[in-house]
Amino acid sequence: KGVGAKAVEALIAERERKGRFKSFFDFCSRVDSALINRRILEQLIKSGAFDWCDHSRAQLLLALDDILKRTQQQREEAASNQMGLFGGKSAGDEESAIFSKYPANEWASNVRLAHEKEALGFYLSGHPLEKYRSELARMGALSVGDLQKSRDGAEVRLGGVITFLR
Repeated sequence: KGVGAKAVEALIAERERKGRFKSFFDFCSRVDSALINRRILEQLIKSGAFDWCDHSRAQLLLALDDILKRTQQQREEAASNQMGLFGGKSAGDEESAIFSKYPANEWASNVRLAHEKEALGFYLSGHPLEKYRSELARMGALSVGDLQKSRDGAEVRLGGVITFLR
């Protein structure tokens, strides 16, 4: 959700051309910043698309501006065809230096799920009611799937999450 077909096609083409992405820094270095902007990267982070990296979603989001700034500098340096006199840091060193400034703690489960819902429109890694499953069962709450088995006009109990009030 929020990531267009052109952006996805560009990601797939880059991966097929140069192989799998090695890190989040590598990903940001290789993608076309005209197609994959900050907003799209935020959505991808929140949805868990970078869970294969060595960094938490929270840390990725905190470091995003620094990573984008550094990868943009790298593009400009490469375009200018100039080299530094003493060489530069490796991409891994650059990434480590940036991420070392931010805590690696992951979001609490409810925050992670809220971000997934925002980014994808549904929960991916769990559900906010999961921790209440036994309590809901004890109270006799039905699942939405069980409602079809109920007779018309029957009194039922459901558990749910209020996501919006008007």
